[in-house]
Amino acid sequence: MKSDEDIQNECDLLKAEEFEVLQSMFDDRELQFLRDHETSVLSSNLVFKKALDNVKIELHFTIPSSYPIKERPSVFIQGSNLQNERKINNDLKEWIDTLDLEIPIIADIIMWLNDHAEEFELINNRSSCPTPPAQETYSRFYIYSHHLYSSIKRSDIMKLSRNYDLKGFSTPGKPAVIIVEGKASSCQNFYNEIKSWNWQRLVLRSTGQTDLGEKDLKFQDFREVNAAGANNKHVNTGEIKKILESSGLGEMFDDLYNL
Repeated sequence: MKSDEDIQNECDLLKAEEFEVLQSMFDDRELQFLRDHETSVLSSNLVFKKALDNVKIELHFTIPSSYPIKERPSVFIQGSNLQNERKINNDLKEWIDTLDLEIPIIADIIMWLNDHAEEFELINNRSSCPTPPAQETYSRFYIYSHHLYSSIKRSDIMKLSRNYDLKGFSTPGKPAVIIVEGKASSCQNFYNEIKSWNWQRLVLRSTGQTDLGEKDLKFQDFREVNAAGANNKHVNTGEIKKILESSGLGEMFDDLYNL
């Protein structure tokens, strides 16, 4: 029976070999290997870019440390003019869940995007009739992380929330959650920045871009919630549930923790 160290070494070797193959298949304009914002070393976050009818579509990968033997990558598609982004991501996740563990699958996921891209519905911006100015839309992003210990990350999250005028909260410890709400573009920019950092696991659980107005926002500011006690280790998820329920968001608890 292999030890945890042997399994991790095998994962690292398989990832290194797969990354080398991917770099030979795609140039830097198509596939970007992001760097950790704290150390500047190569992180396990990738972005694949594809142009479709002059619309840019991005495929974001977060590669867990135990990929590909024990875990599959977290993947998220986004595009400024995608009409059915949530359905596309649900379909992709369901398909990824059918793939076998223990073998690299990043290239297969990229091929899935290429094979299905023509089926994506795009918002038609070429209407012959004048359109009124777009009404500002608001979002609430529910972000889950395996853990959040780094004082640098915690400080930078607070700074970013102020820079983008976002409200909500984050929880240091394990597991960690980050919930932000505000203008949809600001929420997206916030998420794009933090997901480029080096995380063991970071997943965008849910967004609400189509059905939120300013009156639906629940928080007055952005704060860090200590639900892990003095040592900032294991988070008491019961405290997080109370915060969500008191804000009228209790129904999101199970989705946030994937229960």
